[in-house]
Amino acid sequence: MANIQDFYQIVEDAINQLGVDPNNCRDEEEKGAWALMRGDQEVWIDCWYVDEEDNVYFQVLAPIFELNEDLSIEFYRELLEINYTMLGVSFGTYKNMLALKVIREANGMHSDEAHDIIDRVGNYASEYGPALSAKHIGIDPNSSEDN
Repeated sequence: MANIQDFYQIVEDAINQLGVDPNNCRDEEEKGAWALMRGDQEVWIDCWYVDEEDNVYFQVLAPIFELNEDLSIEFYRELLEINYTMLGVSFGTYKNMLALKVIREANGMHSDEAHDIIDRVGNYASEYGPALSAKHIGIDPNSSEDN
């Protein structure tokens, strides 16, 4: 197993390939965590070691919106249908939040692959998030809360 610092460097190289300075998006309090913007979409990146498995994991997650109890079965069916069409990314929930996520063992990963995963999650979130928000929770993607 490689040193976790090697994986941190792979992630930072991938972030650099996106044209973002990893120093500006590194979480100073939590080692192995970064947050960056892909267009209007926030993307969280984590890399951590699991002792029990002797394995390092790489995760990219894009929060979409907070879930509420009023969402219909049609909403969840639509998510499953979209999941079927996406490449290596899927919708799920995280702390009562709809999110797009990829998680994989970091072993064998290189910066080009990490770059592609980060980019893909951000692109899918930008593509599907605003439409799902408008359709199911009434948030107009063209309006600004600053108005």
